Amino acid sequence: MPKKVKIHIDKVSKVYQTEDGRELSVLRELSLDILEDEFVCIIGPSGCGKTTLLSIIAGLQPATSGRILVDGHIVSGPGRDRGVVFQEDAIFLWRKVIHNVEYGLQLRKVPKAERRKIVQEYLKLVGLEDFANFFPKELSGGMKKKVALATVYANDPTILLMDEPFGSLDYPTKCRLQLELLKLWKTKTKTTVFITHDVEEAIFLSDRIVVLQNGKVETVYENVLPRPRPDELRVQTEFNKIKGDLRGYLE
Repeated sequence: MPKKVKIHIDKVSKVYQTEDGRELSVLRELSLDILEDEFVCIIGPSGCGKTTLLSIIAGLQPATSGRILVDGHIVSGPGRDRGVVFQEDAIFLWRKVIHNVEYGLQLRKVPKAERRKIVQEYLKLVGLEDFANFFPKELSGGMKKKVALATVYANDPTILLMDEPFGSLDYPTKCRLQLELLKLWKTKTKTTVFITHDVEEAIFLSDRIVVLQNGKVETVYENVLPRPRPDELRVQTEFNKIKGDLRGYLE
């Protein structure tokens, strides 16, 4: 049975006004469908509109023209159905890990006992159950990313939007977190849109890879690599063939 369309992007354009009165077109009538439970990575050169598109899907800014539908409903602002993980750590430095992860649940007035059960589940899934009472300043960069992931997942959105979340990390830490993310995604599958500059990261994570150029979809690459994906996949011939194919679009 074919999967249903979860996110329908219909001829979306975004134009900014510069300080000197000029118009800057970032997205140009971009159309794309993302299926339910699909993991889609979006790559492309700086300035091609990746982050802008993610922001419009999240409802954090409006499109100039066109529309985005989630489950058939037009996106007009942020919603609980969409969780966002940014490149910068969006966690409260003055709150312990456990209190960061439960923050959204508190806002929704989820009873304390239920909150703690949910928080403990996700801290265990990301391997931070022993760090529940630590403050962010006591954690490594990779552990802070895990806190951000657990926080978003605890709110149980149906869509996960990720804007280069591992971009600032060193290569070994980034690779470990990619494995952690896939493990979490397999356990609690969600429609995921992941922005990255890293072609290797896109190949390792995705079902499909969307290449943007000048605010438009240049190509959509079907990632046929089987799951689960072990770390050693990165050095295999098929992986490197896909990497070569995609780099051809980015040069």
